[in-house]
Amino acid sequence: GMQHDSNASIAPLRSSEASLVDALRYEQARATRDELKAQPEPAQLQSIVEKANGFAQASAHKHRNPADPAVACKAGCNWCCHQSVRILPPEAFRIVRFIDAMADDERERVVRRLRASAEALQSLAPQARRDSRKACAFLEEGRCAIYPVRPLACAGFTSYKEQDCRRGGRIGFEGSGVKQEKATVLAYYAVQHGLADGLREAVPAADTSWLELTAAIVEAMAVADAPSRWMAGHAVFHRARLSTQADGESHPEAGV
Repeated sequence: GMQHDSNASIAPLRSSEASLVDALRYEQARATRDELKAQPEPAQLQSIVEKANGFAQASAHKHRNPADPAVACKAGCNWCCHQSVRILPPEAFRIVRFIDAMADDERERVVRRLRASAEALQSLAPQARRDSRKACAFLEEGRCAIYPVRPLACAGFTSYKEQDCRRGGRIGFEGSGVKQEKATVLAYYAVQHGLADGLREAVPAADTSWLELTAAIVEAMAVADAPSRWMAGHAVFHRARLSTQADGESHPEAGV
């Protein structure tokens, strides 16, 4: 699956695009592995995720087709914030740090919404949880409360038409006809998977499962020194786990 769990579509990949995905994925895996091997410290996880975001953004910009129309995405538009989001453990730790640094009243509001949302999702069967169209717990008055540290999956989601997204928000993004800007979706997909590959190689003791965003943040907040414990192979995430390991799928052929 791709991005928010395969919930929108792009045209089939040409071989040059598949090669681009492979190259970006490999480069991100190498950078992750090299940085963690040089400094196998929990603090490096933050730096790695920040650099991964920068690399995805720069790659999307570099490979964008200048003939393509502008995307419809703008502040306050949040239809795509009503679907399941999968993240990797270091993304969760970065978000927790951001929440910890919030002013008290804002942090309390966010944490209250997070816990309520995690409980509501927990009562659903796994497939229903994945298909849930509940508003993201981080949406506050229509805007993302963690926008500067939002997951790669969120940053990589684009659309050319708001009405397609409105329909997706109503009926679910699978089969909603949302057309995404190709360079962005491919770059963020490749970087997210490259990050997973690099983590698996550099921190073999750690559980590199894909995680559901809401549950992952609640669980990471509940564990003291979560990044260190995770790197040492302790089980930090239980309910948030979507799969045993970040899978090795190669291309977003079927959908994005």
